[in-house]
Amino acid sequence: MKSFSALAALSISTLSFLPSVLAHGRLRSVTIDGKVFEGPQISNSGNIQSVIRTINDVSPVLDVTSDNMSCGQGAAKLTAPLSADAKPGSKIDFSWASGEVTVPWPHNVGPMMTYIAECGGDCADFNSLDAKWVKIDEAGRKDNQPEGDWIQATTIHVNKTYSMNLPADLAAGNYLMRHEIIALHNAQSKGLAEFYPSCVQLTVSGASSKAAFPSDGVSFPGAYSATDPGILINVFNPTTEAYQFPGPPVELSSSGSSNNDTGSDNTG
Repeated sequence: MKSFSALAALSISTLSFLPSVLAHGRLRSVTIDGKVFEGPQISNSGNIQSVIRTINDVSPVLDVTSDNMSCGQGAAKLTAPLSADAKPGSKIDFSWASGEVTVPWPHNVGPMMTYIAECGGDCADFNSLDAKWVKIDEAGRKDNQPEGDWIQATTIHVNKTYSMNLPADLAAGNYLMRHEIIALHNAQSKGLAEFYPSCVQLTVSGASSKAAFPSDGVSFPGAYSATDPGILINVFNPTTEAYQFPGPPVELSSSGSSNNDTGSDNTG
């Protein structure tokens, strides 16, 4: 039988852990054309067969030069066992949660961006550090207005999904999709912007294999600098300038509007 002091120490440890878990988070699930794919548990302790690559920690990536910038904490060289079927123009719904999956995403300021990269074969054998990423979607403030609501605040922060579409002219093939949230509540100090990337494996069919995929993709790490205007920024200062997204511009346009208050109630 444990002593009172041991139980008290355990309780204090548990309580101190909870705020950290609730203050961060992960991609809970992704829905593609209405089909829901649940994300794996942290370090996949539940052995969930998923299309979402496993992370080992819900804490953010703070160092833009870290290998964890590719697909999240501990996921740089990990893969998922499955790939989700999709087609050009498929609707994608992203559901995020805190470290406790029943609690909504905790942050509400900062952009969400989505990239894709060709796997060149089975994505289950593809190292994300070798990926050449092309941006297909970005969502910052509503209608890109300098003082508009952050889309992050009006969707995933209130337990809604964020929705976008794959490019309508995307070629058939195997792709790694990198969906990322940047939380900017502490970003007025260098190195304190919080990056939450997550990767999903896709198999796209129903398109011409002759469609060209851009050859000038970027790498993670490498695409961002800690001093980029959209990363080192005080988002609470009044401004008349639109937010500057880090990374390359959107190169393959999605078939849906990206920078609006899109999303639906999250029932996952």
